[in-house]
Amino acid sequence: MRILTTILLLALLSCNSSKTITKDFNQFYDKYENHEDIIAFGVPIFLAKAFMDENTKEDLRTIGEFKKIRLFVCNKRPEVYSKIIKDYLPNSIYSDLMVVSDNADKITFKIRNTNNKVVEEILMIVSSPKNFVAIEVKGSFKIKDLRKAIKDVKAKDVLETVNTMS
Repeated sequence: MRILTTILLLALLSCNSSKTITKDFNQFYDKYENHEDIIAFGVPIFLAKAFMDENTKEDLRTIGEFKKIRLFVCNKRPEVYSKIIKDYLPNSIYSDLMVVSDNADKITFKIRNTNNKVVEEILMIVSSPKNFVAIEVKGSFKIKDLRKAIKDVKAKDVLETVNTMS
């Protein structure tokens, strides 16, 4: 009886230890948001809309339903965070929507969706020699509307906007 109990106990323990922990942007954000060289904050969309003009609000309405925006910016050692974040964005969870290269700057749009029709999380990651920016947007979006909205995005424009904030 002891042998059977021991085998059963070992089997249960091995099942629990074989669970893999999948990293995602939330874990990256939580781990690094308080580092001294990071500016990180989140804003509910109703508060962010208070600072937008009517054209921007209308553009957002055509893309989908926004719920929350989080910003993660690093102006010192951006190459470090550009490398680290790759470990937190596995292909099993995130897929590339679009990648835009502009000289040494690169913008990657990643999406996380639980079904094939609706995207629940969008990540825009801007990597340049001087900056690293990750913007997370949560909500409910259609892929075709996202593609239309991001086709004209330029890394330079995003970085200029972020630099005016920091």
